[in-house]
Amino acid sequence: MRHSCGRGNSWGDGDEERVCVFAALFNGTQLARINVKDHVRPVLYVGDLDELITYVRIDGLVARFSWVPHYWAESVELVPKYLFTLSLALGLLNSVPCYALDGQHIVVTCINWTCKTFSRRHRQQLITVILSLGTLLLAANVVIGFVKMAI
Repeated sequence: MRHSCGRGNSWGDGDEERVCVFAALFNGTQLARINVKDHVRPVLYVGDLDELITYVRIDGLVARFSWVPHYWAESVELVPKYLFTLSLALGLLNSVPCYALDGQHIVVTCINWTCKTFSRRHRQQLITVILSLGTLLLAANVVIGFVKMAI
């Protein structure tokens, strides 16, 4: 039987006495009820929910052995993500229209294929201009990166 709390209500079931308790929610704090698997009673949290989200981490991965640190699962999961990101970044950098990179060959192929009506001399001039601008922009980007890193 569920009792409702009112002023001065208390119930007695044998020797056990039950009392109504209300959480005092001040300064924007909130009451959160957290159900934990395999536990009968929920966890009650009174406070700022942003702090709860920031400081409490729920992970679905559980180590089979006690000697395995709990952070290894996340580390093993992050390695392929970092490798994929690094590989993609290097691939994009390599395709920049710049001398001595694969972007140089991409520009030559694209210009020769799309500008067939131009004379060979004009196509070569266009390739030189595009590659020079690409090299200049890449060099400027590297210099700016080093300057920002030094400051």
